[in-house]
Amino acid sequence: QNPDTQKYGISVELFALGHAAVRSTGFGERVREELSQLAQRVGKTVNFGVIRRNRVIYVQSMENEKPLRAGVKIGSTLPAHVIAIDKVILAYSGSEDVEDYLEVVPLEPHAPASIVDANTLRLRLAQIKKDGYTLDDEECHIGIRAVSVPLHDGFGQVIAGIAITGPSTRLTDDGLPILVSEVTATE
Repeated sequence: QNPDTQKYGISVELFALGHAAVRSTGFGERVREELSQLAQRVGKTVNFGVIRRNRVIYVQSMENEKPLRAGVKIGSTLPAHVIAIDKVILAYSGSEDVEDYLEVVPLEPHAPASIVDANTLRLRLAQIKKDGYTLDDEECHIGIRAVSVPLHDGFGQVIAGIAITGPSTRLTDDGLPILVSEVTATE
């Protein structure tokens, strides 16, 4: 429990326990299979993450076979305002969660295209929710783009995100509709 907000969050120990539970139920294997198939179809890296304490924790990443890769380290986190998978999850969070994020996390740039203004981020999150996906256009790393969609649970709540990530030279505007279709079909 956070003493300042009195809200509860997940600890590293609980995350590890949950990860072990997912492995034992076979859910993790099904996620790996789906992500692996998607990575093979699109020839790009595919990431899967869940949001905890204003940051997405990457729990699965499938690298592609191309020489340039754009995966993330499992268990790594980055601020939600700079990564596609993070922004898509934040977009489907309640407005109170978005405002909590804006109060806690400084909108610092990670690349020249990073969103660093609260109103711009709010507008972007509204557009993501309208479109059903988002594009990260070199907002965290120069030369890296990603397209991401939310993953819903059985009750319609967004619990995770899936992203296709790759070098901007291979993740082009022309190919974007196909990638959106592929990642949405995996959802």
